[in-house]
Amino acid sequence: MSQRIRTSKVGVFYRESISESGKTIKTYYYNFTSKAGKKIEKKVGSDANGFNVGKAEEARKTAIQLDALGSDSKFMKSDEIMSTTLDYVAEIHFDIKAKKNSNNIKDIQRYNNHIGFIEKYHQEFIEVAKKALKDSTTKGGTITATHRLKLLESKKKTSPIGSYQIADIGSAHIDKLMKQADEKELGAKSKDTILASLSAIFETAINKGYVGTNPVRTWRKNEDNINPKSEIDNESERYLSDSEIEALYKGVEDDCEATRLFVHLALKTGARANSVCNIKKKDIIGNTIRLTDEKRKLPKDRTYTNPIPSSLLELLQPRLDAIKPNDFIVDMDYQNINNKMTRIYKTLFNGDLDFREDRKIYVSNHTLRHTFASQLAIKKTPIFVIMKLMHHADIKMTIRYAKLNSEENGSEYVEMLK
Repeated sequence: MSQRIRTSKVGVFYRESISESGKTIKTYYYNFTSKAGKKIEKKVGSDANGFNVGKAEEARKTAIQLDALGSDSKFMKSDEIMSTTLDYVAEIHFDIKAKKNSNNIKDIQRYNNHIGFIEKYHQEFIEVAKKALKDSTTKGGTITATHRLKLLESKKKTSPIGSYQIADIGSAHIDKLMKQADEKELGAKSKDTILASLSAIFETAINKGYVGTNPVRTWRKNEDNINPKSEIDNESERYLSDSEIEALYKGVEDDCEATRLFVHLALKTGARANSVCNIKKKDIIGNTIRLTDEKRKLPKDRTYTNPIPSSLLELLQPRLDAIKPNDFIVDMDYQNINNKMTRIYKTLFNGDLDFREDRKIYVSNHTLRHTFASQLAIKKTPIFVIMKLMHHADIKMTIRYAKLNSEENGSEYVEMLK
């Protein structure tokens, strides 16, 4: 360990180290003698993460005050100040999002798979999987629920960087995450999503006073790092033709009811796959269907209503007659539906295609949403109508369908949009 270097503040010092890029980093510490006569020394954090002499002095004063109050003080919460790991702050972050009615499931799963590990949420997922297995009424549902539960129970409870003190995490730790992502052969979009999730957790840490800066922002600005955003070119160009749509309908004809209904709802409403799985009987109101879009930031913007074709309503009627208002129309959760549909897509369309290498032409659940919009464009539906039915927040998200529209209407329609 490098030599202590004193500062002008009593009990505050720092040590110097050299980063991989050759920069000198100062890591600040404080020490004092407790009321029990024990010598205490604690690390505060490095200047790379926004810490300085002043913050180290504040941390020392707080520690002395807590020591004076004693360990039984109502003001002391499990040595919180001394044990703020990334996992600890991540749990706080996701709890806050849950209170705001955000759908955290995918974000938490991504965190547990690639960044750290939150035991509480992992146990919750296991309980949900057990319930899905218990409630399953079909052979296919039982198989997928069993597989999901087995994966959760066998998952190693490892934490790539989650066990580190959050104040100590810097560019080297982010480099480690990106290296692991490369080893897993994750695409640029997946890597960027991991960085975005980590950055959001650090923003919560800043708001709570655990750190002074966000190391993800610093990492992105470093010209030596390849920013995943610059590599992203995987927007799917795939949509199903009329004959492929018929092939898909035929392919699920003899499957379970949940799968059949999922395909018809996805292709005829344009809703995201997760939204399709969350449609309840009470969401069908006359000849309209109420849908949710979890990608919208504000809760008030997440619900929208689309017309429902009479052919779809007729297909749904037997299911609607058999369930209660709060029952889901698709009697299978998203994870299980996704597993089943992935196998069906492979048989019908994907064959030997690799998702990472052939993302642009790979058929997935999102292809059904893309097909809905593409079919509307081909049939000369005005672009602003498509925007409304897709519940896009910005016309720029819908413009890509204009070229399909203009193939029939002529280039003047595209010119009008410019």
